[in-house]
Amino acid sequence: MSGKSFLSKYKLYHFLFWILLFGGWYFFRYQDFSSQSTALKMILAKVIDLAILVYVTNYILIPELLYKKKYVLFGLIYVVLVVGFSMLKMYIEGQIMGRPDLFNFNTNLKVRIYDNVIPHFLLVSTGAAFKIMIDYGRAQRRLGELAKEKAETELNFLKCCVTSYMNVTDKRSQLKRK
Repeated sequence: MSGKSFLSKYKLYHFLFWILLFGGWYFFRYQDFSSQSTALKMILAKVIDLAILVYVTNYILIPELLYKKKYVLFGLIYVVLVVGFSMLKMYIEGQIMGRPDLFNFNTNLKVRIYDNVIPHFLLVSTGAAFKIMIDYGRAQRRLGELAKEKAETELNFLKCCVTSYMNVTDKRSQLKRK
């Protein structure tokens, strides 16, 4: 079994993507925390939070609501989901760091929104955009294949018609000669 089909079959490229994201995020941000264990916990919480949001959006909300033209419901659930997960992430971060005030929206509301809600919207929307682009590409490829099959079917039909006509014409000319 080739490596590519094994990765695709079990969707391991998803797992590899999230591991790479975790590693990159840790590499660039571990020094921002008081200890490496705190950095690991915080970054793991952020990656898990983002992964859940991306998968719920891409595999539930987009196919079940957006593609079925339930735009208002999609938008409402999307906003509630992102804001809710942002609040949950702030709570978890406060617990990990021993600073429950990180969850408090009463102090520095603008900072809380800027640091948590807006990045969630941007990151999850980017993931959704990739999903929509990939689905669009697949749909275009399918439409191309269907157009090709239709053209081949029409061509075969026309060949049959021409062949039948030629056979009839040949038989008529043979009968006229006799």
